[in-house]
Amino acid sequence: MDFSLSTEWILFVVILIALLVIILTIAWSVRSSKTNTKKMELEIEREKLEILKKDMAAKLHPFTKISAEQLAALKTLEIENETLEVDNYAKEKMVESRLRKLENLVKGAKLDQMLRRIDGEEKKVK
Repeated sequence: MDFSLSTEWILFVVILIALLVIILTIAWSVRSSKTNTKKMELEIEREKLEILKKDMAAKLHPFTKISAEQLAALKTLEIENETLEVDNYAKEKMVESRLRKLENLVKGAKLDQMLRRIDGEEKKVK
């Protein structure tokens, strides 16, 4: 009986070890699949970044070679255009406000004239 108990005990330990190995194998495969997924996602992000870098480089350095002088001239033109746009915006706002002022002055003059007419008519009626 002592021998069968030890055989059962050994069988129990072997089954327990086998289950432990199976569980650890499953856990390792799940972990490695998650790690592989993360690695693939990172690789895709790197590829996207490389594509964006190439696109930005193509925008900064077009196919035609531009000398440093031409590039500087283009930059000064861009700066001048920006200042002209700001000046034009300020002028448009000034024109709009002066037109509103003129419209209000004309409206006020018309209203004053109408009041004088009404006063004249009231004096005639009295």
